[in-house]
Amino acid sequence: GVYIVFFLAISKNLFTPYLWYDEAGQFWIAKGLNHDSEPFTAEKGVLDVIENNKYYNLDPGGFGILLHYWSFISNHHVWLRMLPFLFFIGVVLSFVYLSYLWTKNSKVAILMGLVAILSPKLLYMGFELRAYSMECLGTVMGIIALEKLNTGITYRKLLMWSCVFAFFMTSRYSEILILYIVSLDILYLITKSKLTLAQKGLSILLYSLPLLLTLAYVYFFALIFQNNDLLELYYLPYLSNDISILI
Repeated sequence: GVYIVFFLAISKNLFTPYLWYDEAGQFWIAKGLNHDSEPFTAEKGVLDVIENNKYYNLDPGGFGILLHYWSFISNHHVWLRMLPFLFFIGVVLSFVYLSYLWTKNSKVAILMGLVAILSPKLLYMGFELRAYSMECLGTVMGIIALEKLNTGITYRKLLMWSCVFAFFMTSRYSEILILYIVSLDILYLITKSKLTLAQKGLSILLYSLPLLLTLAYVYFFALIFQNNDLLELYYLPYLSNDISILI
């Protein structure tokens, strides 16, 4: 009952009709256009989405490609905002699932799902037409992957999770750093497993290949055009300047 009330309340955000500057830019990029395109310019294809993401965005561009196909169905603001909202729902369900894995108590698990809903930043990201909620879900999925792989490693599991991570790595650059840490833990699980040396080598190869291919795409089709020197952005805090961010 509490979930129904909460979702009825927060779903009103789907009906916010106006896109602020970054959201509007994301929309036009998803159409293969950009902020400076002439009025009434015809929509373009996915290659143009990638091209415009290079110069008019500061993330790898996976969300823009996803939004490109999502908007084939409709350009209505409610439908557009449903995409980040679905990622947010995935975060809520992931909190429930993880909590159940840890506590084996369904009541506690259901209660913990409210953490995402009661977090103002997470909730805001759940409706913004940007890649933030996609990044959040990718982060929680990383934790789920560690839990599942900790119970046993198979080629199928490694390849599946690598493909999942490759998808989420295209959301935002910070997600690459998060999944890098997750990957170090997964490589540790592989090395300490009872697999033979050859099996360990094949496991590492299967897990690494999709990630390395995605990293190559992100670097050559986005990063080198957006921030080749990896300079700090003026509007973001950095650990090098304030270690208390970790808290």
